[in-house]
Amino acid sequence: MNLRDILPLDHFHDLCQEFSDLTGAVTAILDVDGNILVATGWQDVCTRFHRVHPASAARCRESDTTLAARLGEGKGYHVYKCKNGLVDVAVPIVVMGEHVGNVFTGQFLCEEPDMAAFEQQADLFGFPRDAYLEALKRVPIFSDEKVKLITGFFTNLTRLIAELGVTRMELEKANREIHEKNKDLESFAYAASHDLQAPLRNIVGFASLLKRQKSVELGEEGGEYVDFILGNAQAMNKMIAGILEYSRVNSRPRDLGMVPVRAAVAMALDNLASEITAAEARVEVGDLPAVIGESALLVSLFQNLIGNALKYRDPSRPLRVSVRAEQQKWKQVQFSVEDNGKGIDPALQEKVFDIFQRGASEASANGSGIGLALCRRIVRRLGGEIWLTSAPGVGSTFRLTLRAARQDEEVLG
Repeated sequence: MNLRDILPLDHFHDLCQEFSDLTGAVTAILDVDGNILVATGWQDVCTRFHRVHPASAARCRESDTTLAARLGEGKGYHVYKCKNGLVDVAVPIVVMGEHVGNVFTGQFLCEEPDMAAFEQQADLFGFPRDAYLEALKRVPIFSDEKVKLITGFFTNLTRLIAELGVTRMELEKANREIHEKNKDLESFAYAASHDLQAPLRNIVGFASLLKRQKSVELGEEGGEYVDFILGNAQAMNKMIAGILEYSRVNSRPRDLGMVPVRAAVAMALDNLASEITAAEARVEVGDLPAVIGESALLVSLFQNLIGNALKYRDPSRPLRVSVRAEQQKWKQVQFSVEDNGKGIDPALQEKVFDIFQRGASEASANGSGIGLALCRRIVRRLGGEIWLTSAPGVGSTFRLTLRAARQDEEVLG
């Protein structure tokens, strides 16, 4: 088990820095190989003097080694006076019986320093005496009671780290199990959808043949029945195609790179050109930056979002769709696809990203119920999130976040 994988290092560094600022005590978190993961408040007398000169640095290493060895013997904590004259304390980090690292504090004194001894030490190692003794004056002096309190804090801290380690292991196990189940489900969906295509083609083929060759015998009512079969078969074919695309999103190899989103949106609009013309819709596209993603997935994402606006437009007014982007903190870009369509009932807004759910309550809704579920799967595969705001009779705005691209990254698509 790697301690670096357990700890949110930035958060622990901030916690330890605040502890050092409040108490004057130094902190260090090391893995079992001696790698320093967190270090705060270290004293100048150590960083500028003791750990710089080869002979005095050897004493520091001896202190580190002795503390680590005692902890490896199973001690709950150990206090050690370094040969350079300062006191160090170490507490082991044990996760499920495995010793994975140590928390150190120290570089303090338990009593007033023997100045004569430290003057001799300065001369022994060739330290500038005045600067060395000035650094020594800044070393805190802790009572036995304060040392106990500090040791108690670090003991509790190591317990917290141990609990984090157990939680992390359980979470990784659960994620592995979910990943395997999802793979099985995706494989089943892909296989089932693929196998359904052949009999569906037969249904369409024979129904079309029946309509062409037996139209007289069928009569008007029979012809309507055949049209009903063909219409539903075509809807089923679209649904199967959607399931196949949905199942492929997570199974395809990752090919992440810098993708110009404006180019992806332009391709999506080309694919929807006939529907846009038929709807007499106007689509406005703002300045769209490049992101980290996969070109084909981004085309599919925006094609489904804009296509959703086309399907659920309000026939009482011309459809207007707007695609915009806004730079966010943490190297993210927030995109929005806004329309003035029918809007989505509040009772349905939580469900529209679930597969086979539609954003319209009427039975005549012509969507497959896969498009928005596919959008969420694509966005999450690319490390983002997607959500919506909507008001019936006003329209909907879908917002999503993606990781901003750096200029030095390879352009894809």
